[in-house]
Amino acid sequence: VGVANDAMVNQVLTSRIDAEASTAGVQKMLAGFYKGIGLHQYTEATRIAGVKMGRKFISDLSHDLESSSARTRNRAAFYLKELGVKDPVAFGKQLRAAEPKMQDVLEDRGGIASDYGTALNRFINQTIMMPSRAEKPTWAAHPVGSLMFSLMSYSYGFKKNVLDRGARLAIEGVKAKDPAMLLPAMSLSIMVAFQAANDTYLRPYLFGSNY
Repeated sequence: VGVANDAMVNQVLTSRIDAEASTAGVQKMLAGFYKGIGLHQYTEATRIAGVKMGRKFISDLSHDLESSSARTRNRAAFYLKELGVKDPVAFGKQLRAAEPKMQDVLEDRGGIASDYGTALNRFINQTIMMPSRAEKPTWAAHPVGSLMFSLMSYSYGFKKNVLDRGARLAIEGVKAKDPAMLLPAMSLSIMVAFQAANDTYLRPYLFGSNY
């Protein structure tokens, strides 16, 4: 996945502002800035943690495909497809037999190794709110738009990976009659309550004004 390589982390960070293809001087300046403020180290740590969580999550889903509950099987298949696995049943069978070797995943050798790498990368990028190329709006390619997007990329990633996904899962949960898929949308009420408390009490107390 590249978490041990400094250049990979810098590329992840600079991709937020479309600067990964810029000059060497800009790259060096940005790398120094990210390391100076600790964002480089934090991003690397979260990606390492994401790899560990992703491996466990994908393994659990592969075993859920053998569950006696049809809802659990359907939910596991849905989540695996969401992570880019085209044939969840075949993938789960192979993964239960043996997890692919790291070298096979890194070299993208096809088959389960390719699907596993895709699923793991999607899980990690969604965990750290990294919007993909496909999710970036067209205006982010403009120099001015790129600057604006660099300031709001986390918020945009949060909208795509949390808010939009919560709504999508809620719709799927109603269709499949699976209450477990409604949990992400229901948990958003906790965030709304916290934001309301922040706007009503905390922020005015800290700044002395609601304005």
